[in-house]
Amino acid sequence: MNPVVVPNIGRHYQAGQLVRHGPFGPAFRHLNPLYHCPRCAGALTAGGTSDKKLWECSSCRGRLVSLYALRGLCEERAVNRLWKAVIGRQHPGPVPCPVCQNFMFELPLASNGAGLEVDACRSCHMLWFDTREMDALPKWTPAGRSAPDALPQEARERLALIKVEQIRREAQRTEDGEMPSELWQVAAGFLGMPVEYDNPISIRPLLTWATAALCLVFFLIARATDFGGVIESWGFLPEAAFRHFGLTWITAFFLHAGWLHLVGNLYFLLVFGDNVEEVIGRGRYLLLLLGATLAGNALHALGDPRADIVCVGASGGISGVITCYAFRFPQARLGLMFRYYLYFRWFSFPAWGGLVMWGLLQLLLVVQQTAGISNVSALAHLGGAAVGFGFWLWMNYAHNKSSPLPA
Repeated sequence: MNPVVVPNIGRHYQAGQLVRHGPFGPAFRHLNPLYHCPRCAGALTAGGTSDKKLWECSSCRGRLVSLYALRGLCEERAVNRLWKAVIGRQHPGPVPCPVCQNFMFELPLASNGAGLEVDACRSCHMLWFDTREMDALPKWTPAGRSAPDALPQEARERLALIKVEQIRREAQRTEDGEMPSELWQVAAGFLGMPVEYDNPISIRPLLTWATAALCLVFFLIARATDFGGVIESWGFLPEAAFRHFGLTWITAFFLHAGWLHLVGNLYFLLVFGDNVEEVIGRGRYLLLLLGATLAGNALHALGDPRADIVCVGASGGISGVITCYAFRFPQARLGLMFRYYLYFRWFSFPAWGGLVMWGLLQLLLVVQQTAGISNVSALAHLGGAAVGFGFWLWMNYAHNKSSPLPA
C-alpha cells in the first residue's frame, strides 16, 4: 500500500500503521521511523553531521537539516541571506514540515541557471533540500555577480584564502556550541543568561516592547517616591488578595524588588516574547500574559505559607510566555556559557531541553518555598507555565481544526 501523508495534521498512514507526532517527536510509534519525506513519504535516516542534525530520504535523496547545522555545513553569509529571505515570505507553500507538520515556505534559488527551491519551516527552523539543492547552496552567488571561475587570478586567490579561513573556523567549532555573533549575547552569557541563537522575527513586537517599558517606568516611579510603601501597597498580598478592588493581581506584575530582579525578567521577556507575539498575534499574546499572571498569583496564594508577605514581579506572566515559546519552537537553539575563572565554554541545546531543565529547577524551588526558606515564588512560575502550556494546546487545536482531513 502506498503511504498517504496528510499535511499539517502530523499523521502518517502506511499499511495500517500510525505515527502521531508530539512537540518533541512522536508521541508513540509502531514500526515507522521518526520523520518522513515530504515529497515521497519515504523514511528519513539520520546522518551526515556529527550532531545528527541532517536526515536523508533513501528514496528521493532529499535532505532535512536544521538551520543551526546548516551554518556549519555551508557558507554562513549565504545561509544568513537565505534565512533572511525566508522570514520575509508572506505565505507558506503546500509542503508540510517533517518535524512539526506546519507548512513550509518556498524560496527559489538561482544556481548556474537552474531553477531550484528550498523549503524552510519558520516554526522549528528546519530546511528541506531536494536532491541537488543543498549541494548548490555553498556555490550560490547573488544575481549580477560573477562566478568564481570568471574572476581574475588575484580575486580567486583571495576567495581561496577566505575558504581556508572558513574551514579553520568550522574546525574550531565544538559539537556542544559556539560563541554567539552579537556582543550583547556574549555579555548576557557571562552573566549566566541563556541566549537565543536563531529565531528571527518579521514584525516589530510592539506589545512586548510596551510591556517591558511599562515595567521600567513603574519601577522608576516607585524608586523616585516611597519605594517600600509602593511595594507594600500595590504588591500582591495573599491574605488581602482583593484589596484595591483586586487591582494588585495586575499591578504586582509591573513592580520589582530591585534592579537585578527587573533586568532579569525584562531580558527573558524581550528574548522570548517577540517570537510568541508574532506567532499568536497581539490580542492572544496579551491574553496569555494576563492569564499567566493571574494563575501565577493564584497558585502562589494557595501554596505559599507566608500569606502576610507581598509578592511582586512579572515572572509569573513571563513563565507562561517561555513555556509557550518552548512548545511552539521546540528545536530553537539556545546557548549557555560555562565559566570557571578564565576558562569558558558555550553549550547549545534545544528550547525543549531548556524547558525541562527550568521545570526541574522550579520543582526544587517549590520545595524550598513551601518550607518558607526561599524568597523566589516558584509556584507563581509554575502557575504561569501551566497557562502557557494550555495556551499552546489551544492554539495547536485551533490550527489542526482549521486543516481538516480531506474527504
